[in-house]
Amino acid sequence: MKRHLLSVIMCAACVCGITAQEENPGGWDFNIPFVNTHSSSSSSAASAGSSSSSTSGTSSIELSVIPLGGDEYKHPKYCSFGLGWIAGTGQADGVNIDMGQSYELELRNILCVDSHLGNRTWLSLGLGIDWRNYRMTGRNRFVKLDNGDLVVGPYPEGADPKFSRIHTFSLSMPVQLHYALGRHCHISLGPELYFNTYASLKTRYRIDGEKRKEKAKGLHRNGVTVGLGCDISVYGIGVYYKYNPCHVLKGDFAPEFGSMTVGMKISL
Repeated sequence: MKRHLLSVIMCAACVCGITAQEENPGGWDFNIPFVNTHSSSSSSAASAGSSSSSTSGTSSIELSVIPLGGDEYKHPKYCSFGLGWIAGTGQADGVNIDMGQSYELELRNILCVDSHLGNRTWLSLGLGIDWRNYRMTGRNRFVKLDNGDLVVGPYPEGADPKFSRIHTFSLSMPVQLHYALGRHCHISLGPELYFNTYASLKTRYRIDGEKRKEKAKGLHRNGVTVGLGCDISVYGIGVYYKYNPCHVLKGDFAPEFGSMTVGMKISL
């Protein structure tokens, strides 16, 4: 849990960093949201020096908080906050992930490097964080056995179920190709690598008028998984879809299931 909190704090601290972006297409640039450090080359400084000869042939650093971009197509805003609803895929017998109750919170591309491939096209590699809750709200629940295995079984007789959920925390590494459909409209597509660092179980129900809660940690999760995502945004507000066919938990120790997510995002 300490590592989990430390990862969140370190990533959140990076949000107050600096963005590096070159004027001309090509090359890789390092991005952190909110602040843009613009590095102008000697040629651009020379053109600027037409009004002031003292700046000719030099390099300058300018700080600003304006969006990056060219004259026609705006640079995409990579960092975003997303809220999505999760549905189960490839679910083992007894597993029934409820999409209405299962959700994802993500901070995408807190750190990012990108390359401007053309007037409308960018390629980015980012680092973010992802929380997911996979809930079942039916008559079955997740149960951790004494040997550490996880199984799916019924609630005690006479119980009134509330939910049984698997919670995961992951570091995400999306690789995306971004294409400008218009000046402020972008579509993005690409694979995403997840480093799953934490998984826990919580079940809540009521029996004989008394609330019951069961919790467990140390679940046998798959440490590294991969998915595919796409999104479209207009003025930094958009929708996204992600398909994650890899199983959340290891099949030798727990019931298998993957997921797909549909959600909304706001660029930061």
